[in-house]
Amino acid sequence: MTAKIDPTGAGSSWDSATAAERVVRAYSAPDLVAIRTGQIDLLDPQPGWRILDAGCGPGIFAVDLARRGAHVTALDSAPSMLEAAAELAVRAGVAVEVAEGDAEAIPFADATFDAATLVQVLEYLGDPVLALRELARVVRPGGCVLAADTDWDTMAFAIEDLGLARRVALAWADGKACGQAGRRIPGWLVAAGIEPEETRPQVLLSRSAGGDTFLAHNWPYFRRTIEKKGRMPGPELDRFERQMAEADADGRFLFAVVRHAWRGRVPGGAR
Repeated sequence: MTAKIDPTGAGSSWDSATAAERVVRAYSAPDLVAIRTGQIDLLDPQPGWRILDAGCGPGIFAVDLARRGAHVTALDSAPSMLEAAAELAVRAGVAVEVAEGDAEAIPFADATFDAATLVQVLEYLGDPVLALRELARVVRPGGCVLAADTDWDTMAFAIEDLGLARRVALAWADGKACGQAGRRIPGWLVAAGIEPEETRPQVLLSRSAGGDTFLAHNWPYFRRTIEKKGRMPGPELDRFERQMAEADADGRFLFAVVRHAWRGRVPGGAR
């Protein structure tokens, strides 16, 4: 993430061990592992590629790229996230270089990498096109860019009060710099001078409000952020949680949201 944003919500800090632990738990859940695997398959990294993972957070995507045989540099503005990324790489038994820096002003020379990734970052940025231009600059001509993000307007909860479910989804989406980032990726790629090549939209879906799922790990954080930003009152969120629990107990619950991933090509050069 860049130094200009606070993706953990008002009153908290992205640069913290607590935030890193939360992200690792959420993104290690099986439903997110499947999403991440599909995104990396779309990039199709080749062994020996030099890849920049910009806005790496605690390094989960970077580590999985390294497991595919890539030489990965993980970039983030938060030292706590970089420390977590280095520790995660050691535990995984792979080599990942970490570097502190801003996705909108990447501290590497032109054409340093064969590919670059920007995953779940665009929704927080003040200037997504600038960040993608930076990725294109540091990737060699003919190299690849993977941009992936969520369209939070598509977030759906199967509970009794569908109006309440919609209000929660929009409260979360509209609290971001761009809650609809997923649908805007191809336009941003074109504006940044990157040729969109192939896309893989994926539905993140859970039939349970609990367990080892993205939703279960993240809902407390979602709620805190919505409340701190004043987007919904506590009693209404209490009612939402009761309805989630009731639907879960009856086997009626479902959570779903669409995540978009695009592979783009930097013009020129050998592929």
